Amino acid sequence: MITKAWAWIKDPIRMIFHHSLKLGVTPTSWQYTTGCIIPKPNKPDYTNPRAFRIISLTSNFQKLLERLILWYLELDLKLPDKLTKNQHGFKKEKSTDCDSALIPL
Repeated sequence: MITKAWAWIKDPIRMIFHHSLKLGVTPTSWQYTTGCIIPKPNKPDYTNPRAFRIISLTSNFQKLLERLILWYLELDLKLPDKLTKNQHGFKKEKSTDCDSALIPL
Protein backbone atom coordinates (compact mmCIF):
# COMPACT_ATOMS: atom_id res chain seq x y z
CA MET A 1 0.00 0.00 0.00
CA ILE A 2 2.81 2.40 0.89
CA THR A 3 4.64 1.47 -2.32
CA LYS A 4 1.59 2.25 -4.45
CA ALA A 5 0.97 5.57 -2.71
CA TRP A 6 4.63 6.60 -2.43
CA ALA A 7 4.47 9.07 -5.34
CA TRP A 8 1.86 11.09 -3.42
CA ILE A 9 3.05 10.65 0.16
CA LYS A 10 6.84 10.67 -0.15
CA ASP A 11 7.37 14.38 0.55
CA PRO A 12 5.20 14.52 3.71
CA ILE A 13 6.69 11.25 5.00
CA ARG A 14 10.24 12.45 4.36
CA MET A 15 9.42 15.67 6.22
CA ILE A 16 8.00 13.70 9.18
CA PHE A 17 11.08 11.42 9.20
CA HIS A 18 13.41 14.42 9.08
CA HIS A 19 11.64 16.17 11.97
CA SER A 20 11.41 12.93 13.96
CA LEU A 21 15.16 12.41 13.68
CA LYS A 22 15.93 16.06 14.38
CA LEU A 23 13.60 16.41 17.40
CA GLY A 24 13.81 12.84 18.71
CA VAL A 25 10.04 12.28 18.66
CA THR A 26 7.61 10.36 16.50
CA PRO A 27 3.93 10.95 15.81
CA THR A 28 1.81 9.58 18.66
CA SER A 29 -0.28 7.45 16.31
CA TRP A 30 2.88 5.61 15.22
CA GLN A 31 3.74 4.64 18.80
CA TYR A 32 0.86 2.23 19.39
CA THR A 33 1.53 -1.49 19.11
CA THR A 34 -0.90 -4.35 19.38
CA GLY A 35 0.70 -7.55 20.55
CA CYS A 36 -0.40 -11.14 20.68
CA ILE A 37 1.25 -14.32 21.95
CA ILE A 38 0.36 -17.32 19.79
CA PRO A 39 1.24 -20.92 20.67
CA LYS A 40 3.32 -22.71 18.04
CA PRO A 41 1.66 -25.90 16.82
CA ASN A 42 2.81 -29.33 17.95
CA LYS A 43 5.11 -28.22 20.77
CA PRO A 44 5.51 -30.82 23.54
CA ASP A 45 5.84 -28.35 26.43
CA TYR A 46 3.76 -25.18 26.54
CA THR A 47 5.37 -24.11 29.82
CA ASN A 48 8.48 -23.30 27.75
CA PRO A 49 8.42 -19.71 26.38
CA ARG A 50 9.93 -21.00 23.10
CA ALA A 51 6.63 -22.77 22.43
CA PHE A 52 5.06 -19.39 21.63
CA ARG A 53 5.41 -16.83 18.88
CA ILE A 54 5.09 -13.13 19.65
CA ILE A 55 3.28 -11.12 16.99
CA SER A 56 3.37 -7.33 17.15
CA LEU A 57 1.42 -5.04 14.86
CA THR A 58 3.19 -1.69 14.63
CA SER A 59 2.78 1.25 12.27
CA ASN A 60 4.58 0.58 8.99
CA PHE A 61 5.88 4.15 9.08
CA GLN A 62 7.35 3.53 12.54
CA LYS A 63 9.05 0.40 11.21
CA LEU A 64 10.48 2.36 8.28
CA LEU A 65 11.78 5.05 10.64
CA GLU A 66 13.37 2.39 12.89
CA ARG A 67 15.10 0.85 9.87
CA LEU A 68 16.34 4.27 8.82
CA ILE A 69 17.78 4.88 12.31
CA LEU A 70 19.41 1.45 12.33
CA TRP A 71 20.86 2.11 8.87
CA TYR A 72 22.42 5.35 10.18
CA LEU A 73 23.84 3.56 13.21
CA GLU A 74 25.31 0.69 11.24
CA LEU A 75 26.58 2.58 8.20
CA ASP A 76 27.54 6.06 9.35
CA LEU A 77 28.53 5.46 12.96
CA LYS A 78 29.79 1.90 12.49
CA LEU A 79 28.04 0.75 15.66
CA PRO A 80 26.55 -2.68 14.86
CA ASP A 81 28.87 -4.43 17.31
CA LYS A 82 28.22 -1.86 20.02
CA LEU A 83 24.43 -2.31 20.16
CA THR A 84 23.08 -4.16 23.17
CA LYS A 85 22.93 -7.94 22.88
CA ASN A 86 19.21 -7.68 23.69
CA GLN A 87 18.53 -5.73 20.49
CA HIS A 88 16.59 -8.13 18.25
CA GLY A 89 14.77 -5.90 15.77
CA PHE A 90 16.21 -5.87 12.26
CA LYS A 91 19.26 -7.91 13.27
CA LYS A 92 20.35 -10.94 11.30
CA GLU A 93 20.08 -14.29 13.05
CA LYS A 94 17.73 -12.89 15.72
CA SER A 95 14.13 -13.95 16.00
CA THR A 96 11.18 -14.07 18.33
CA ASP A 97 12.61 -17.35 19.60
CA CYS A 98 15.59 -15.41 20.91
CA ASP A 99 13.46 -12.52 22.13
CA SER A 100 10.92 -14.67 24.00
CA ALA A 101 13.65 -15.90 26.33
CA LEU A 102 13.92 -12.33 27.65
CA ILE A 103 10.27 -12.08 28.73
CA PRO A 104 9.78 -12.69 32.44
CA LEU A 105 6.94 -15.11 33.10
